[in-house]
Amino acid sequence: MKFTLTLLTGLVASTVSGLTIPNAQPETGAGISSSSTDAQIIKSTWSSWYADVATVSYFLDNVASKKYKSQTAYLAAAQGALAAETGQTAYQRVLNQELSQYEGYKASNSTLSDGTWTNVKSYLEQLTKLDFKKDCTKIQEIVKKINYGDDQYSGRCSVILPAIDTYFALAYKALLDPQTPGYTAADKGFKNWQKAIRPRACASKKERDLFDMDVQSVEDILE
Repeated sequence: MKFTLTLLTGLVASTVSGLTIPNAQPETGAGISSSSTDAQIIKSTWSSWYADVATVSYFLDNVASKKYKSQTAYLAAAQGALAAETGQTAYQRVLNQELSQYEGYKASNSTLSDGTWTNVKSYLEQLTKLDFKKDCTKIQEIVKKINYGDDQYSGRCSVILPAIDTYFALAYKALLDPQTPGYTAADKGFKNWQKAIRPRACASKKERDLFDMDVQSVEDILE
């Protein structure tokens, strides 16, 4: 099924996913035309979604570690993260048309429609209206709600990103399906994009402790 959709170019981000800090380098094209094959639509949409998820995760990491040095820098990043998060709805709609025949699609689509994602976007919008220095405590509280929700298990980490993982895994499955118009064996190279980039806060405590040890080891070497 063909769509005409101008894709947003997602910012490239490096952040924590498990114990690694991968560099997300999706091939974001100029857009999708009416002549695009299904495989091209899936790749372009998937790569843009992947990059925008990384943008938001990178922003949340930087806020949590208080890396922004000015209100201007903070607001620019917050607005970019909000745009990246809200723009992902368009990618979801496109992949809904392309992946609806695969098992697992309906559950993930339902998860992204249950209100949790709306809450995440609302919290990100709130962050664009705050002062990074004056409202520091409130900002940190909102970031925690984005990551964990109100009960530690209803936020971006445990609800939204796993649902997006399913979309990405199904996108990869579709690219490897010879029945997909535009199929090419070269698309096997997309396999490393099957999990959305997480902020460090989404890792388990054990993983975060190990990550801190790794960072300290590198810092010791550099001193």
